[in-house]
Amino acid sequence: MAEIAIEARSITKFYGRIKAIDGISLKIPKGSIFGVVGPDGAGKSTLLNLLASVKKPSSGKIDYFCGKTGSSKNHRIAFMPEGLGANLYGELSVKENLEFFSDLAGSDKSLHEELYRVSGLYRFKERKQKNLSGGMSQKLGLIATMVQKPEIIILDEPTTGVDPLSRFELWQLIHRFNRDNGTTFIIATSYTYESSNCTDLALIYEGKIVASGKSEDISSPEELFLKEIRAAADDFSLPLDLVKLPEIVIKTDKLSKRYGNFYAMKDICITIKSKQITGLIGANGAGKTTLIKSLTGVLKVSSGKFIALDGKKDIRKDIGYMSQKFSLYADMSAKENLRLFGTIYRVKNLKKRIDGLSEALRLKPFLNSLVADLPVGIKQRVAFASAILHFPKILFLDEPTSGVDPVTRKQFWKMIKQFASTGRAVLFSTHYLDEVEACDKIIFMHEGAVLATGTSSGIIAKASEENENIDIEEAFIRCIKDSAERKLI
Repeated sequence: MAEIAIEARSITKFYGRIKAIDGISLKIPKGSIFGVVGPDGAGKSTLLNLLASVKKPSSGKIDYFCGKTGSSKNHRIAFMPEGLGANLYGELSVKENLEFFSDLAGSDKSLHEELYRVSGLYRFKERKQKNLSGGMSQKLGLIATMVQKPEIIILDEPTTGVDPLSRFELWQLIHRFNRDNGTTFIIATSYTYESSNCTDLALIYEGKIVASGKSEDISSPEELFLKEIRAAADDFSLPLDLVKLPEIVIKTDKLSKRYGNFYAMKDICITIKSKQITGLIGANGAGKTTLIKSLTGVLKVSSGKFIALDGKKDIRKDIGYMSQKFSLYADMSAKENLRLFGTIYRVKNLKKRIDGLSEALRLKPFLNSLVADLPVGIKQRVAFASAILHFPKILFLDEPTSGVDPVTRKQFWKMIKQFASTGRAVLFSTHYLDEVEACDKIIFMHEGAVLATGTSSGIIAKASEENENIDIEEAFIRCIKDSAERKLI
């Protein structure tokens, strides 16, 4: 019988009257990759916080290492909390963050070069964490946890905000670390397909374990969840008015942003039209966030210019912006955040507007909860409500579906389509290539440059050879290869 790393016995956790964890019992085998899988709000983060001793259970007991904790279990367990770079220091560089966590644990630095290489962060060692993209921050958070070389590593949604290629590389790193060091991994995810990467699983919904065991014995986690989730088909109807805008709402001319000798984006020439969803597609570090921040005025460009709404000088009241990193105040309630943003934008009849959006977005049960206590999907919904509270003409969404479960992603796309159908414009960034089908126009970015623009069918046709049938992912890969070959010439 396998030795047990952590055993939970009938644990519960209350937040006020809300029961987040409802009598969970688990045995996590030593040396396993234990997946905690469930949709947003299922209780994954609360369970991992309890297992990491960050929070105490309201009742029940958790034993570690078969009750033999040694000098201190805290030095034997490392925890990466939910959120992009949540365990990192923004003012420290990539190198300084990694060295800090290595020194804190008293571990040697022989692993550093390999961790830089496998995470793709070697070229960015001297960059401050706060200037990294969301995906890069997530990868740095993971290797900063691994460098401590603990016996148990607990990761709360580590692949959230990470592009598909990087996600694959991170899972490779987890498997290698597990194999070479015997490290036990406990990993929360809302992506049911990631369950195949785990040796053991616990499927969680509404604070209860609905199934657990070896991953090969749980053949279809998604079907099990669909049986549990009965309210998955919520329809959203946004209370938006119709607007009439110029056909081209934004046009850029050789827009560039440089940090020293490094170009985060270079010579960007694009147009964004009204009544359309424009998808900004690319891997982490492609320049998507830099472009959105430049168009919203958050970043000052190094060169180039852009015209918005026929040359209107101040468009701040006309735009809504949902940033990649949560723009909400964690120590305020959802309602307080909405009131704050409504006041900033001087929204008339603010109470009525908040009530209408809260009803439309199914937020009423969560209005009085602190943002810090909300699950990812609900936080994203509150952030979306904050971004459209003043009924903007142009909406910028920086990876709004990153890290949310499939049901929530579908709900988001319904809301985005409704927004564009009122005559408004949407610029939507994502690294999920399957989302391009919902876009009227797509813009491929890679290493700060635009590789291709147009409809998905048009880009596929241009990338494919005669009588060849390829998908959008293959078209994107070919665009990247063509770009690399041109640089070599």
